[in-house]
Amino acid sequence: MKDYVPLIQTILWIFFSLAMIVFLRKEIKLILNSINDRLKSGSGFKIGPVEIGALKSKIDNVEKEVTNVNENVSKLFLITMAEPMYNNLEKIGTGSFGKYKFSKGLERELYHLRDIGYIDVESIQSIPKEGADLSQYVKVTDVGKEFIQLREEYINKTNNLV
Repeated sequence: MKDYVPLIQTILWIFFSLAMIVFLRKEIKLILNSINDRLKSGSGFKIGPVEIGALKSKIDNVEKEVTNVNENVSKLFLITMAEPMYNNLEKIGTGSFGKYKFSKGLERELYHLRDIGYIDVESIQSIPKEGADLSQYVKVTDVGKEFIQLREEYINKTNNLV
């Protein structure tokens, strides 16, 4: 019989715990709903060494910071191209660049734009030194078109803020 005493005590504790849960179910439900409401509102609570909810506000702050960093990187990316180079890319994108004279500067820009994937050109060296329309030899890639669109959106957004 002595061997069964711990087993009987354990069974009694289980039944006692279940009876308390059944008896206090309304109060337990109220507490759980209160905790849930606090968490949804962004508030935290602490039970002993465990703090719940404060992590959510920290995560929200980190997400805001990451969003700000992403926006700043995007802005930096869009404005790093020099204005004259961007203007040339934009003119090529229209499909009607117009009259041109092939200078060292234009050649450098074309190599750069080709290397970063914004233009497609069969051979920069084979482009005549001057002509009626540079767009005959150079086309803007889809990536280049997307860059132009993003930069235009950024410029319009910036102008609307001023």
